[in-house]
Amino acid sequence: LVVLALFVASQGSLLASRLGGAVNWLEARSLEERARDVRYAIELIVATYGTGAGSGNYVNAVSALHPPSLEASALQAVHNVPLLVAAEVGLAGAALWLWLTTYPLLNGAWRRVKRGPLRPAYAISLAVLATLFTLSQFDKYLWLSSGSKSAFILAGVFSLVSLSDENP
Repeated sequence: LVVLALFVASQGSLLASRLGGAVNWLEARSLEERARDVRYAIELIVATYGTGAGSGNYVNAVSALHPPSLEASALQAVHNVPLLVAAEVGLAGAALWLWLTTYPLLNGAWRRVKRGPLRPAYAISLAVLATLFTLSQFDKYLWLSSGSKSAFILAGVFSLVSLSDENP
């Protein structure tokens, strides 16, 4: 409780703005930019007919859609990983990403409830996948590097491979 009280005391203005209290100018600008970026991501998905702009091409593609209104340095990738994945690799790629990240987690939870403890290899791959998935929901940086994309894919694939019913 002491740590929580210290955190609230030191971060009170940030917490108040996030929980619907007074919003300072910087927070208001950040919220406006994030809302704009969500609109731009949806526009890009529609403009590419759901096929995506290509991995790593989000900023360039959005700049092409809105050239006079944005400075290149001001535009960032949308801070919503599912939208960013859909805008870059298309709706089919986003569906695959969602399946690779959620199915093993849900299946692991179901197996744990149904059968008891998980095999160590499966539990470790689920822990890695759960960590990557959770962190990616808070910001875009885990999606932007090719190493992170590979980690998502490998964690999902390893989780799926370890689902075999041998030695449950």
